[in-house]
Amino acid sequence: MNILDHSLAEPHASFEAKYGKTPPLLQNFLAEALTRCKVPKMATQVRKCRTHVVTMPWRNNNFIDEASIYVMRHMETFFGEREKVWDCGLNANGTKNLEMFRIKYARTLLTCAYNTRGGDNQKQATHFWKEKLVEFNFENWVDQYGLD
Repeated sequence: MNILDHSLAEPHASFEAKYGKTPPLLQNFLAEALTRCKVPKMATQVRKCRTHVVTMPWRNNNFIDEASIYVMRHMETFFGEREKVWDCGLNANGTKNLEMFRIKYARTLLTCAYNTRGGDNQKQATHFWKEKLVEFNFENWVDQYGLD
């Protein structure tokens, strides 16, 4: 079982000091849910899993308020590959990356088909940008945020 943690561990802190009882509680919760969903073999495998903190080169303690962005990016890009192979597009001091992903995820959540107000949000955003079109320069915006 992998722990994806965007923060660096304090040099003097142990695994237990940082995570407490959370990993085994989550492991038991998942195993119990699998048992209730009538998948006992997988529940047994989950109970036997060892916990591992994935070491990622972009980990830092600078952006503690960005946990939701890190979670969304992990769900979008992490498929269990080794740390050395996994590239999620983040780096240790990348504020522009975080801003870019925040914009991407906010747009998707606000305008998706599953959002009951998504269509209205899209209309309002389109209307807003049509009014701003004269002063808005997309090329400068792309350069500023480093979008591909």
